[in-house]
Amino acid sequence: MTEVLPETVGQFTGLLDKNEKEIYEGDLIHRYMRVYWRVVFKDNKWIAESIKNSGLYLSGQQFVESEIIGNIHDQKPLEDKA
Repeated sequence: MTEVLPETVGQFTGLLDKNEKEIYEGDLIHRYMRVYWRVVFKDNKWIAESIKNSGLYLSGQQFVESEIIGNIHDQKPLEDKA
């Protein structure tokens, strides 16, 4: 058995990435080289907000073109990479 910390459990968004992996709240994704996004629930919808540039968002079909690269709980912060 593995202990799971409740604060690390994310809600399933109902969306899949380009590799057909389920996208969860808190996942980190990218669409293009060196452009990273954090998946959040905001204004009653699932979006991905840019880690580097506040005010930039992905939604809807753009998730399908993305790839999961980790999550906010297990991945080293990407601010230095973005």
